[in-house]
Amino acid sequence: MPAAVTSVCLPLPLTVVDDVLDVLQMELVELQCNMELKSKFLVSSPLAFFRGHLSEHDFPLLVRHSKKIAAMFGSTY
Repeated sequence: MPAAVTSVCLPLPLTVVDDVLDVLQMELVELQCNMELKSKFLVSSPLAFFRGHLSEHDFPLLVRHSKKIAAMFGSTY
């Protein structure tokens, strides 16, 4: 799986920070250290997590990146 997709699908705790884009690494480390968000990730789908639990103010690059990845797949209708 490409690093760009992996960083969105498996951000907690499975993604190796060195394997993602350089610009996302710091936000990913912050995300992995946040216990509240980690527990929310474990009970949500990746898309629901990025839509409902990540603050664009706190994680602007990860949110923008996740929106790009989600847009690649579009609607299933």
